[in-house]
Amino acid sequence: MINLLLSLILIFQGFTPLVTINKIQSINQSFGIKNTAKSVLVVDLDNNYLLYQKNPNKILPIASLTKLMTAVILLENHPSWEKEVIYEEIDNIDEPEISKINFEPGEKIKFKDLFYASLIKSANNGIKALVRSAGFSQEEFVRKMNEKAKELEMYHTIFYEPTGLDFRNQSTVNDLYRLIKFINQKREIKSVLQLKFYKFKTEKDGREKYYRVKNTDDLLWSFVKIELAKTGFSDEAGYCFAGIGKLNNKKIFIALLGSKTEKDRLQEVKGFFWWAVKTKS
Repeated sequence: MINLLLSLILIFQGFTPLVTINKIQSINQSFGIKNTAKSVLVVDLDNNYLLYQKNPNKILPIASLTKLMTAVILLENHPSWEKEVIYEEIDNIDEPEISKINFEPGEKIKFKDLFYASLIKSANNGIKALVRSAGFSQEEFVRKMNEKAKELEMYHTIFYEPTGLDFRNQSTVNDLYRLIKFINQKREIKSVLQLKFYKFKTEKDGREKYYRVKNTDDLLWSFVKIELAKTGFSDEAGYCFAGIGKLNNKKIFIALLGSKTEKDRLQEVKGFFWWAVKTKS
């Protein structure tokens, strides 16, 4: 009776259970799937089967996963890829090298290059410059982000700024499922997040400067074929991941929030992909 009730709850949430709850738990334990994450969701997208969940409606900080919604809003406001963005002092953020691109005020960057580089490297200063160049105040832009979240029925999501630096940017793995499914239809974002590296150049006072940025998602170098994914980290959020990957011709969605370390996140996401393709209906 309890298993039937749990299955009905899963169906009501929009997922069809792959197998009975007991069977899922048995498979999980037999594969030794242990994780440090606070919240996890794993879905077989080929059949829309829920494979695994852990605190799926727990509202948590999402760090740079915020940038996924930022990218959506930027694209929906019809940017010109060839538009020239002039980097300004107000775009600077005092933070570690890993979270920014070392632009100088006055450098001219094509919108496309800044969009690609900022998503791939998860560069917070680049995101600030993109939002400013789109012609919105941060308040206006964030309002659009929250309106889009409601449109996508992400009712447990809220944004306070567009980079993910504010720990009050929060969501759930269930809401991130809706966002990723939506972005999966957006070729402009998917193609960016599949790149391991991106090279571009800027110009200032007649001098060209060349850059090469690396994707923050180490899964791009793994056995999983990543179709769309973003990582995130902050002290409050821990290590986060949301995306779609393919393994053995099986398309899997995984969202994971609050892993303890960067290594934990990588190993846990890889483990869930491997486990998901071994799970049988």
